[in-house]
Amino acid sequence: MAEDGIDVTHHDVILAERYQLIHKPYLNELADAFFPRGMARNDPRVSPLYSDLRGFPPVLIQVGSDKTLLDDATRFAAAAGTADVAATLEIWPHMIHAWPLLNARLELGRRALANAGVFTTTHLDDRAEGTVTARQHAN
Repeated sequence: MAEDGIDVTHHDVILAERYQLIHKPYLNELADAFFPRGMARNDPRVSPLYSDLRGFPPVLIQVGSDKTLLDDATRFAAAAGTADVAATLEIWPHMIHAWPLLNARLELGRRALANAGVFTTTHLDDRAEGTVTARQHAN
């Protein structure tokens, strides 16, 4: 799951002062470009954080500690756990948005993709129980 689309209300953008390019007005501008005029930002179709997560499949959330929307990822993991969804939250120190896409040159990108592969394989055999786990990755 891409953490950018977890809560498009952007009410909890906590690191905006750290990243001058990623700030609430910019995030709202992006949401305006992608969603129909007048659609509520907390509509579960665009902000899964506000949906009924009961019955969701297991979810892996990988987020960098330097992500503006880190808090959205942690809130979604908590909401999934509350709904008895197996949720794994991985917080990768000093990683930026979409770092796994840099896997050709970044070892941590390859490790993140490998973790996603293990997660998928593990949960596709339908034996996983509803749990919430959190992992902090060392560089």
